[in-house]
Amino acid sequence: NIIMAQKYIGKVFDEKVAVPWGIAQELIRIGEEPSQVAISDRKITFIYDGGRILQSCRTDSTWPEFEHIFNEDAKAIPVPDGFFQAISKLQKFTDEEDRLYFRDGRICTSAEDEMGASIAVEGLPKLGIYNATQLMHLEGVATSIDFSAYPKPAYFFGPLIRGALIGFAAPTEEAYAEV
Repeated sequence: NIIMAQKYIGKVFDEKVAVPWGIAQELIRIGEEPSQVAISDRKITFIYDGGRILQSCRTDSTWPEFEHIFNEDAKAIPVPDGFFQAISKLQKFTDEEDRLYFRDGRICTSAEDEMGASIAVEGLPKLGIYNATQLMHLEGVATSIDFSAYPKPAYFFGPLIRGALIGFAAPTEEAYAEV
């Protein structure tokens, strides 16, 4: 289970820079655009009006080529009404891997029909298994999403952002029922 996201910032850097997850979370929490970004061989610094800064060491890892992941055809629909509220209510009942199951228009805490809790959400695909915390990371970010290609990535879109969410594997309905 992973999420990859690409945010359009309207600026071009001379090199690719991977922003550490904790810094990305803080940039989202701050919720305002930095006035400048300074990049050196060891640091990345986000400079805000008023002299505030957010700084991080750069990692040694190289960023993988990922454009092919985002350049898939998606049939995204608006995020269904009540989607995030249902996930929030059900998350306290998920298993140790924080799984939620999409089953015929319902979000469920168990792969078995008669077990667990579930909430109906119109517009969901027939099948899917996703991490509840990762789905909640899309709240306030994704305005449309395409779950229809499961178990392939679910593509999501929002203002100046696009991404891919990879769910838990379940290649057939039979395997889905055995999870």
